[in-house]
Amino acid sequence: MKQAVLLILVLSLIGCSSLPRHFELASVEGNIVYPPPPDMARISYSGTLVGESNLVRNDKTKTRAQRLLRIIVGLPRFNQSKNDLLRPIAVVNWPGEEVFIVDAGNASILKVDQLGAGVDTFKNAGNKRGFLSPVSIAKLGQTEVVIADSALGELSVLNRQGIWQRSFGKHILDMPVGIAVDDRTNNIYVADSKADNIKVFGLNGELLDIIGGSGVNAGQLNGPTHLAIKHPWLAVSDTLNGRVQLFNLVTEEIKVVGSRGLNIGNFVRPKGLGFDSDFNLYVLEGYHDYLLIYNLEGQFLLGVGGSGQEHGQFNLPSGLYIDERDSIYITDMLNGRVEVFQYLGS
Repeated sequence: MKQAVLLILVLSLIGCSSLPRHFELASVEGNIVYPPPPDMARISYSGTLVGESNLVRNDKTKTRAQRLLRIIVGLPRFNQSKNDLLRPIAVVNWPGEEVFIVDAGNASILKVDQLGAGVDTFKNAGNKRGFLSPVSIAKLGQTEVVIADSALGELSVLNRQGIWQRSFGKHILDMPVGIAVDDRTNNIYVADSKADNIKVFGLNGELLDIIGGSGVNAGQLNGPTHLAIKHPWLAVSDTLNGRVQLFNLVTEEIKVVGSRGLNIGNFVRPKGLGFDSDFNLYVLEGYHDYLLIYNLEGQFLLGVGGSGQEHGQFNLPSGLYIDERDSIYITDMLNGRVEVFQYLGS
């Protein structure tokens, strides 16, 4: 009798599988904001992205039998899908359209189509090779993305359909890690971690300039990893020096933000970077599992996160992207997800 009841419940769920889907961030009850009340909120938690499991059937009604089945078989709210993230390390998006996520665990690029409610996985790095160790991604104009693969030692350009277009940087880059694109010029900036410098390429892969060199003085680098550009500032995670450097691409002014230390607001392993619309600088501190926010003068403004698995907490955050709408995407690597926040303004 119990088996028959369970079979009926399973069939009732299968009947829903043909319903069309829509994209939905996983979220929690209540409003998570930073700083917490009574202070004025500056950042709010929007939801979590894990991949295909975010494509939810349009019929949200749950019968008593369906709820009971979830209790019996222990299904979570978002069931694990074969096209969910394993170890996300970098992310970019076209707001309301597509999200591209570098999944280091699967050596691939996962594209989530928010409009079409679909998921694709791209592994072709060109020249009949797959990606080996993809570590970062940036938008290249409105039709392409560029991916850095530290093991291949080069950059690969894909169109938004995931079709390989070209590769470059081989025998020029030692260990490409972070990348950023100046949307005014389409110049591509690459953090070459092993060479302790930033290499600048043109749209077609020609080497245009080299910024920095080994050392501890302002303008020198030690194991740079992540980049972000908001004209005229290029932000560089000078990771092994325990700081972030800002390079003015117009005046050549250099600013040093942060210092090594164990307090929230200090750096041990600064990683992902971004700017909001008010030119606040966002830095992921991988050791402390925090998102740290500064102004352009280097003043520490706010910390978000901390170690854990709850929403708004992180476990080895790495990649950071802030889109045109001030939505903040953070790859929470060891939690296998992308946490999404919203900047609410100053």
